Amino acid sequence: MSRTKEAIMIVLDASVAMRSPLAEVTRKVEVGSRFEAAKSAIQGIVNQKLLFRKNDEVGIVMYGTEGTDNQLNADDDNSYKHVTVVSSVAPVTIDLAKQVLAMEAASVETPADVLDGIIVALDLMIRRTDNKKYDKRLVVITDAATRINNPSDMEVVCTMIQNLDVHLQIIGIDFGLSQDTKLERMDNVKGENVAAPSIKEENEKMLQSIATEVHGEVQSVSKRIDFLAQSKLKPVLQTTKMRGNLEFGDAMSIPVYVFAKVLEATIPSLQKESQVAKQSTTYAEDDAPGKVRMERTSFAPDHPDEEVPPERRIKAYKYGSEMIPFSTADQAALKLLTTRGLKVLGFVDKSQWKHGLGMTGTDAVFGDFTKPKAQEAIHALSTAMHAEGKFALARFVRVANAAPKVVALFPNVQEPRLHCLWMQQLPFEEDLRPYEFSSLASNPTIQPTATQLAAADTLVEMLSRPASTSHAFNPALQRLYDTIAHRAMDPTAPLAPLPPHVERHLREDRTLFEPALAAIHAFDKAFQLKEAAKAKDHKKKSFWSDVSIGDTKPADVPVADGGGGDDNDDGELDLDDLLGEDVTAVGSMNPISDFEALLATNQLAKAQLAVMGMEEQILGLFRQDARGYHAKGLDCLRYFRRRSPEIHRTTLFNAFLHRVKAEFGPSNGPVWQLLVEHHVTLLSTRDDPSCDTSIREAESFLLPDAQVKDEPTGGAEVVDAGQDDESDLFADLE
Repeated sequence: MSRTKEAIMIVLDASVAMRSPLAEVTRKVEVGSRFEAAKSAIQGIVNQKLLFRKNDEVGIVMYGTEGTDNQLNADDDNSYKHVTVVSSVAPVTIDLAKQVLAMEAASVETPADVLDGIIVALDLMIRRTDNKKYDKRLVVITDAATRINNPSDMEVVCTMIQNLDVHLQIIGIDFGLSQDTKLERMDNVKGENVAAPSIKEENEKMLQSIATEVHGEVQSVSKRIDFLAQSKLKPVLQTTKMRGNLEFGDAMSIPVYVFAKVLEATIPSLQKESQVAKQSTTYAEDDAPGKVRMERTSFAPDHPDEEVPPERRIKAYKYGSEMIPFSTADQAALKLLTTRGLKVLGFVDKSQWKHGLGMTGTDAVFGDFTKPKAQEAIHALSTAMHAEGKFALARFVRVANAAPKVVALFPNVQEPRLHCLWMQQLPFEEDLRPYEFSSLASNPTIQPTATQLAAADTLVEMLSRPASTSHAFNPALQRLYDTIAHRAMDPTAPLAPLPPHVERHLREDRTLFEPALAAIHAFDKAFQLKEAAKAKDHKKKSFWSDVSIGDTKPADVPVADGGGGDDNDDGELDLDDLLGEDVTAVGSMNPISDFEALLATNQLAKAQLAVMGMEEQILGLFRQDARGYHAKGLDCLRYFRRRSPEIHRTTLFNAFLHRVKAEFGPSNGPVWQLLVEHHVTLLSTRDDPSCDTSIREAESFLLPDAQVKDEPTGGAEVVDAGQDDESDLFADLE
């Protein structure tokens, strides 16, 4: 179904009062002027049309400008002054977007009559849409801060709007602010021409009365984020998902319309374009230059050069290693033949409903708009279901021969103006995932204490948001749309950054989290998490080469009495079981495992024992003559190097590496050659920002001392140690 083209006429207040800042109270983010905020809303409208509705037409008129340029003034020099036509009603183009960017508010005091601007805009609307089929919309963006010269023109404006069948939308900047807020804003803005409260209030009342007379709407905005609601939403045609009957058996049915209440806004897909084909002069007549078309061909494995035509292909299901063919006739025979409709299966108590069962978005079921009795019946049914505390189970078939769905119908009680039922799809048994989780109630050791429950209650209470939140925009879509608009004007433009007033909404709300820091700390303290020690892998294989000859003495091996073993012995012995279960030192068999086991105890004494033991094992392995020991020592050294910054032993590791160099330096070949080959250097600021060793010093560690002294000393690297003093939990949240 095609949609009628829309003609939008935008009337923008360009008086000097629009240079005043918005009445938005923020921290760290600079508040822009009213004119800049209004201009961003117009840019959004133009971008929206270029992206989604390129056949719609837009015109722009500014009033309160320093100059005059409109047709009505050309016919009569004494009327409609200081009104400038930026663009007549015409299809949107990139040139119009550039004109919007170039618009500026007046820099000196000028007469700014909003009624003059509206009349000029309606005149342009008449010239363009007379005797043509358009959906007409008039958008007025103003702060209503300047005096109106001829209030009597209000009747003329109302008559013109009603005769043209134009939908009026007034975006009032800082409309309806309290007297204290207005005076505070005027005190903060020095040297600005801010209207007296009485003029602004009178103009607001007049615009409200015009909107009421012509059945228009007035939207008050005072924050830049609110302007996103005016222009960034993709227009969606109000179409029905199903027009049929709500059936109660064979005896009764109610004609209904089904609409989608929620529809996910997805990022538009990129269009493929062939640059090679675009430069070519030969292409199909029905194709655009550079258009990419996909064609699929099938070939038999036995005859790879022979194409298989569609009539010789057949679909199949995989059954084990076999393919079971199903012809078109088989598929038609298996398909269930259904009729379109919504059949009630019965009513269920609301206590049986589980919120986790909804499969898709919510739909709305209305009575047929052309039949008042159908709407009355849906209203009565919704009221009765709410009074009885019931919801309905129904069988929903959207179109004929479609797969039936089981749905739940709920009465609408939140929005009394809508007499409808909310519909949600329910899963079949095969759609449920039978995940099994152990019950927390069965384990008394993990039940929260009274202190923990109180900490959780306080946390929820302190972080509870007010119920005034009405918009939640997708920043990914906003950034994509802005980037496309920037690239359209400048192909070399970088990715568009998010505006500051949008980006700050992606971070934590400091006004909410800062007062709750005590509750967050209390909750964190009530649920302390500790790293669990890793159980030793008893199945890990061990080799004779892992143990030094001198480490095992005959006296250290216990002798079992009897030698025959116990009757319950299963005859299986594990080397790790024999050599001990509790790690008390870093041994030569598995130095890395012993090192981690000691660190896992979270005891300072054992951590020092782990570091000293690892150093001794590395030196001991390097002192052996066999290369196999050297390779194992290298593995331990590299692991020790990686873990040292994590356990805050960077300085001690560097000192140990200097000891290694002193003992196994360039004069002692094999070990040092191994370190150079694997580039084992000192830890530097690159590995640990708190380290005093620069990257240059770390890289020169593997060079001979004489060569290091001969090299010119470069400027010392400057390490930015200026860290945020804010080390509390709120800083971590960011």
